[in-house]
Amino acid sequence: MRDTFEKAKQWEREMLSKKFGDSLNIRLAFTESEALEFKSHTTVEIVKRLQPWSLRKSTADVKGGVFEDFLGKTFRDDLGQYFTPTPVINLMVGILQPTVHDFVGDPACGSARMLTHVLDYVRQREWSRAEAEGLEVTNPDEPTQEFLEFRENRLFGAEISRNVMHVARVNCLMNGAQYADLKAIDALQPLSSITGGIMEGLPERPGFYPGGLTMILTNPPFGSKVTSAPILKDLASRDGVTKKDGTVMPSVAQEIAFVNRCLEFLKPGGKLGIVLPDGVLANSSMQVIRDWILRWARLKAVVSLPQETFAPYGAGVKTSVIFLEKREQVLTAKGQLELGQEITETDQDYNVYMARIDNIGYDVNGRLTVNEENAPNPIEVKESVQDFSQKLGW
Repeated sequence: MRDTFEKAKQWEREMLSKKFGDSLNIRLAFTESEALEFKSHTTVEIVKRLQPWSLRKSTADVKGGVFEDFLGKTFRDDLGQYFTPTPVINLMVGILQPTVHDFVGDPACGSARMLTHVLDYVRQREWSRAEAEGLEVTNPDEPTQEFLEFRENRLFGAEISRNVMHVARVNCLMNGAQYADLKAIDALQPLSSITGGIMEGLPERPGFYPGGLTMILTNPPFGSKVTSAPILKDLASRDGVTKKDGTVMPSVAQEIAFVNRCLEFLKPGGKLGIVLPDGVLANSSMQVIRDWILRWARLKAVVSLPQETFAPYGAGVKTSVIFLEKREQVLTAKGQLELGQEITETDQDYNVYMARIDNIGYDVNGRLTVNEENAPNPIEVKESVQDFSQKLGW
């Protein structure tokens, strides 16, 4: 087992070096010094139970599902803050509707489940397209050439914890996304330190650059404040959310800093799906934040989640999923509409989709409230996705 682990580390290094050259340090899940720790009797028992099945012969979506089931208890106990429940991910992916033409990122990717669910969604979509066009598909994991391009060059993740990056890398491997560009970095650091001073994104530089992504799905950490002066000044320097009346705010909620950074990473017209505490939507003290967001983006949809959504994972705060579309041109603070001000052509009235999910598929203790078959995609999640597509869409 230890020998196999050492071979796996070497394989990862060789595989990533072919694509990224020498820029491996922040991309490697496992360093040279890390060793595998396990108990022999536990390993024997695991092998016994897995013996009837072949992971090698299983499709990527099956292996990904097995991986999530195996780590379900671990996610709840040890990695709860890095875990987004499957129904919430399916809601976000279903509303955002990624395609092979998107460049998709998650700057707080945790175990990278949002990225792997995006990959599976696009895989199934390409399979259906190939069938409709009469194309011959011999491998369900690789239905079209466009899908291969998407899988190998259009998925990006950032995670501050290298230990969690272990899980993210294995998760991507199990789902056939071994070439996803995952980095062990703090996505809130001053932008130039992330980009190496490069401040241009697509089409030449996809990924975590200004305008380097067309779609972001994320569930950022919340409940704490960003007080780092370099980060606050960096955001403010580009008309960011930390700039207020010409001065730099002394602190900002972490989730708000992530909204700012996500909108910077998106190209104009790009789509953002983000989980946020309801206080961002309702508290009067957050009005200045809401005004700033609406200068940078159009609000496309708000889907309210039930109180118990994150309770099994150690967070009881009430949340919603917010969907934004980055404006082609950011409005200036003076140019933003005020109550009673005449609407100009640059900011015509528009529709916003609103929905409320009451049954997310489990209760506050994590017990299923729907049958097991519907647990990953409960009926209210399916209905919200279909309703958004029919009534509004992108």
